[in-house]
Parts: sequence; structure tokens; C-alpha cells
Amino acid sequence: MTSREAALTVVKKLREAGFEAYFAGGCVRDRLLGREPGDHDVATNAIPDAVQKLFRRNVAVGKQFGVILALVQDEEVEVATFRADAKYTDGRHPDSVTFSDLKSDVLRRDFTINGMMEDPLTGEIVDLVGGQADLKARVIRAIGDPEKRFDEDRLRMLRAVRFAAQIDFEIEPATLAAVARRSGEVSSVSRERVKEELGKLLASRDAGRGLRLLRETGLLAPCIPALKSLPDDRWAATVATVENLPRRPFALALAALLCDADPDPAKAARLADASARDLKASNDERERAVWLVARSRDPERASAMRPSEWKPLLAHPGAVELLELHRAARTARGGSLAGHALLSERLAAGDLDPPRLLTGDDLLAMGALRGPKIGDVLSTVRAAQLDGEVTTREAAAALGRKLLAL
Repeated sequence: MTSREAALTVVKKLREAGFEAYFAGGCVRDRLLGREPGDHDVATNAIPDAVQKLFRRNVAVGKQFGVILALVQDEEVEVATFRADAKYTDGRHPDSVTFSDLKSDVLRRDFTINGMMEDPLTGEIVDLVGGQADLKARVIRAIGDPEKRFDEDRLRMLRAVRFAAQIDFEIEPATLAAVARRSGEVSSVSRERVKEELGKLLASRDAGRGLRLLRETGLLAPCIPALKSLPDDRWAATVATVENLPRRPFALALAALLCDADPDPAKAARLADASARDLKASNDERERAVWLVARSRDPERASAMRPSEWKPLLAHPGAVELLELHRAARTARGGSLAGHALLSERLAAGDLDPPRLLTGDDLLAMGALRGPKIGDVLSTVRAAQLDGEVTTREAAAALGRKLLAL
């Protein structure tokens, strides 16, 4: 069952029970743009208790705000009761909600292009805010007063920029001006939500435009403070690096943003670490971004690297991303791609991580005491193995004994 089929099942069941029910928001926008919606949300005048009675398999994810997840086979359909919101003290959640009618529900939404509803049984579009006209004009416009919309949820400022990058729309002047006036308030939004929006923006087809809008509106500094003082020339190269990436998982995109945050890769890596932690990135994302930034200049000296340097580099799980980052950055700055070509050839050839000729157990059997020296000896023997200076277990053991005796 597809997302649309599941949502259609929900609409039909609500209608059969005597309720109003429509597809709402992004799925309507995407269909009118000729795009395949990722999911289909349903809006209804049925209160949450009624929704739960109709759909016994459900999750009350936001019942206090009128939101229930209806489980239809293996699909989840978000079902939201029409509502009008009270004051937003925290800039995200209404202090209270009143279940209302379709019009009130539409008028509390963020942008006109997201404020349309569709009757999936007839194909009729319910448009009370001029969303179809703005779709045709390719404009992102806040519904009503943009100041009020951003009071309700400050993340909407980032969403406006993200939509501009995703679907190549212009932000309507009054909406854009409100974003610029209030951009600093994004610092009060939870970092997890900021990270999610940034990830979507960076994955957009026109991420470069989105990044330029972030800087022009003042949103960049509260989102990624490490970039707020980047000179114009390095900022332009940074944007071009992101644009040049063939794909943009969050860790790789963050590394592209920060690999030139400081001329010293080690310092840039520390900025990447701080930024990833600030944005509540996962440990895997943070570690990958830091490694990519720290090693970002290594391919420039590929021809001078010993096998004991380039083999571990290319055996790392992030090696493909490192080469993608290097190519993107060198292309942005007009540098040579010789290092990229050489390391790509070596990566394709394989044989990067041969079995070790000497292990810690071997050293303990020789009488070595547990401690940091074992690690040092193993590293030296491993380098000799990768460089072809040690080719047998016997030779590795002999070198190990010699190093232990020092």
C-alpha cells in the first residue's frame, strides 16, 4: 500500500462516519507541482477521540494539539483535527488549541503554498489563501502577517529559505524582510530542529542558493556560528564546494561547509566538532565530519605519500566521501585534481587493509608488558608491513622483538 492509498483509506473512513476530511499541506503542494509527495497528511473536523475510535491502531503523537497517527497496514497517516491556536509563548507550540473549522485551520498554517487542501475523492482544491496563484508565480508567501507566523514558530524562517532552495521559488518581499529582521531569534529554536532543516536545505537541488539566502538574511550565524566571520572569497568557495558535491549526506555537507573555516585543517576540524555537537548531530555524523575536515588536504600530497599513509586513509569508511569532498573543493578553487585521480586509482585497485603480520597477543607471548608501548610497536610494524619492508610473520616478529628491546 502506498502513502496515498493509505491516506485515501483514512479520508474515506472519516467521510463514511460523517466527518469532513481532506489531504492537507505539503502533499497538495507537491502534487500541484508535479512532484511525488513523500507522505500524505489528512485534516479533519473529527476530534482526536473520534479519530482513535475509528482507527484502533493509532499512536497519539500529539493528541493535545489534535494530531493522531492512524496506522493503515504498514503505513502511518498523520490525522490532524482542524484547530485555531492561542498565543505561542515558546515560539513553537501554542499555549492552547481550540478545535475549529477548515478556514481557521488554514489561516494558522505557515505559507500559502502549504495552506491548500484537496478532496481526494473529487480532485477539488480548497484554496482560501491564494496558494495556487503563488505556486504559479513561484512565490513563498506567509499566510497573513509574516511576523505573526514567525511568532508562532521561529523555525518557519528557516523553512522559507529551505523551500526556496528545494523548489526554486522566490521569497515574497514582506516575508523575506520579516525573516531578515528576526533571523537572530532562530537561536532560540531547538538545535535538533535546526539541524533537520539544515539537512534538508543542504540536500536540496539548489543548496547554494539556500546557503546564500541564509547569509543574506542573517540566519547563517545563529545556525552555524563558525561561519559567521568567513571572508567573502572563502564563503563563495565554500558555497561552490557544497554545490559541487555529487550527493550531500549531512556529515559530508557539514564537512564541505567547514573544511575552509580555518586555514589549519586541525583547527577547522575542531570547529566541525563543535558545530556538529551544537547541532546535536549523531555521533557517527560528527565523527565522520571531523575526520573529513581533518583529512581534507591530504589528497593534495598524494604523490608524496608512503603506502603506510595512503592505505589506511583509503581503507577508512569515509574514503569515498573524502575524495568527493576533495574534488568538490579543488574544483571550487581551481586547483589540481592530480591527487584525486591518483587516490581514486589506488582505491579501485584495493588491497588496502591486508591481515596484520603481528598482533598484540604475539607481543604478549614474547613477554611484553601490557601498556602503551604495545600499541606503539604494533603501529611501527604495521607501517613497515604496508610499506613492503616487512613481508612475513617471522620478519614482523623480529622487528617487534627489536622494538620491545629499545
